[in-house]
Amino acid sequence: MAHGKKKEGSWNWNEKGQRSKCIMVEPNITFNELLDEIYGSTEIDHNCFDVELSYKPKTTIDIAPIAVKNDKDVMAFICWQKKDNIPLCVTLFEFNVKGEVLDGLVNLEELSCSCREFDIDKIPCAQAIAAAKHRGSSIEKLDAMSNHSAEF
Repeated sequence: MAHGKKKEGSWNWNEKGQRSKCIMVEPNITFNELLDEIYGSTEIDHNCFDVELSYKPKTTIDIAPIAVKNDKDVMAFICWQKKDNIPLCVTLFEFNVKGEVLDGLVNLEELSCSCREFDIDKIPCAQAIAAAKHRGSSIEKLDAMSNHSAEF
């Protein structure tokens, strides 16, 4: 898997500019290959931590999204920052869950679902539970996150 080349670059995490290793990947890389590249370039135990990267461009630099093959029902993009060619890895936390009775658009980062049950009651709905399971998160973790956010 010779996709990645480690590069130093500026990474915006939680609104704080940080120096971190960025990886160069091919535009047609699959989501699993992207995860392998990320895990291979970081010193974290992937059995204990999920990779959750988000990037919201706050710049006037032209950023062109290049779609990554959607093989895990997770939308993933490589955003190529044209000014200095630093690739920015983006994963979105939205899942379009098809149910027997009701479909739902679930956002695990915002703890919301288009059915509104998860938003209002802060109790994970069937669609949110299905999305969490698909992503490898436990239902207990999802429930704890929603209860914590309901306290605020």
